[in-house]
Amino acid sequence: NTGASSANTVRNLRLTGTSRLRLDAWGFQLVLEGVSGTAATRTAGDATVIWSGSNSYSGPIQFERGGYLNDSSLASAITQSNTSSFLGGSGTFGSIVSFGGTIMPGRQFANAGVLSASGSIALSALTSLRLQITNTVGHDALVAGGTFNYGNAKLLLDSLPLSPVPDGTMYQLFNAASFVNNISSLTGLTRYGQGFAPPTFPGADANGNWVSDVLYNGQTDRKSTRLNSSHA
Repeated sequence: NTGASSANTVRNLRLTGTSRLRLDAWGFQLVLEGVSGTAATRTAGDATVIWSGSNSYSGPIQFERGGYLNDSSLASAITQSNTSSFLGGSGTFGSIVSFGGTIMPGRQFANAGVLSASGSIALSALTSLRLQITNTVGHDALVAGGTFNYGNAKLLLDSLPLSPVPDGTMYQLFNAASFVNNISSLTGLTRYGQGFAPPTFPGADANGNWVSDVLYNGQTDRKSTRLNSSHA
């Protein structure tokens, strides 16, 4: 895997036994399409694995390092186990467990998306959730069909300050059948720059809503952006 950073696609692969993907080239991308089988896969290295198109693969996935993007529908249970890794995409897993690392639904740089699990999602205190909120291309979300265990994970909000967000806007960032534990902290980021300060969040109000204290584009109304700390 010493090729260029452009995507390299493998199609119609059947995984049996135990399979290990080790992709050490930083910036290298491996796209998987039409993959079948139930073999357990273990992925390491600094490259990015991307699931695309239709796949019937359902084996458990151990994700240790680098990037992992799922834009397909997989029945697999994925386990993220390294703080230097990032998990994203707009697809579905069977379940998601994160012992550390960053989860970024969709794609970076103003490409909002919804990453979901048909079953449960379980996070840890070493997990960072990095979500985008915008008034132009929607917002990121993380959705579980079963229980969502926040595990005291950290929430980092990227904002795209191209146009004001209407006062009273509610962003549904998380959804699940039930929730356990909570988000430990909420931080506003300025990844996109453009001279605007990030939103600041002094804490949850009496109703469990994270209320912005200062917003971009000069908005300062504390009711402008509300983020429910348990399920919104």
